[in-house]
Amino acid sequence: MASSAGALALVGSGEYLAESFDFERSLVLSGQRLRGDLAKYYVQIPTAAGHESAQRRDYWRNLGASAASRIGIEQKYLAVQNREDALHVDDASLDAVENAALIYFSGGDPYLLAEAMEGTALWKAIVRAYLNGASLAGCSAGAMAFCSHLVEFRSLGRHSRPGLGLIGDLQVIPHFDRMHGASRVRSLSGKPWWEVPTLGIDEMTAVVWEGGVWQVSGRGAAYLFGDPHEERVVAHAGEALELPAPVGSHGG
Repeated sequence: MASSAGALALVGSGEYLAESFDFERSLVLSGQRLRGDLAKYYVQIPTAAGHESAQRRDYWRNLGASAASRIGIEQKYLAVQNREDALHVDDASLDAVENAALIYFSGGDPYLLAEAMEGTALWKAIVRAYLNGASLAGCSAGAMAFCSHLVEFRSLGRHSRPGLGLIGDLQVIPHFDRMHGASRVRSLSGKPWWEVPTLGIDEMTAVVWEGGVWQVSGRGAAYLFGDPHEERVVAHAGEALELPAPVGSHGG
């Protein structure tokens, strides 16, 4: 029996921008369709930007407020900057998650984000809301953190880090059109790329799980690297990719 899980979006870049209006509105509408009266808010979680300045965090908050206003839904901004904040989140934040149409993790540091959220009541509430119909999106660092493995950029691939594990056996490289081709993937991947499939996502592009299918949306492409003896798979807007289903989204 399939669950009532919502849409799950892995986004290469572009959160809250005017160019992303149609995409983000579609995620909000999906959450409202599945959740009904529960779907009141566009919840924005900036944890990956926790190392940035207060001025920069205010920039993201204001940009997110503009995005919510364009869509016509109330913004709920959770000022969770680190693990301490995530462990001691207030009831109002948990209520916002419980009543979300869309929960969106913006970009920054994926390692900070994964370490802050792992095993917390906040992360459990987010997953529960998603499995009950809320749309869930991660942009750049957010997309990386949702997966089983985090690409370790800072050690040039010598070590891997665990992600939050919402999607098993996968690691994501966002902003992929800034990379210099497939040769970079070998050195950047946290594990040999034939053991952990690697998904590159271009900027202003997303790979979305909805209705039991992963599909590409946006102006760029997504690139799936697996067995080194096989060609990479390239998919553009409207095309499907074979990736692991999110945990719990197919009744598993």
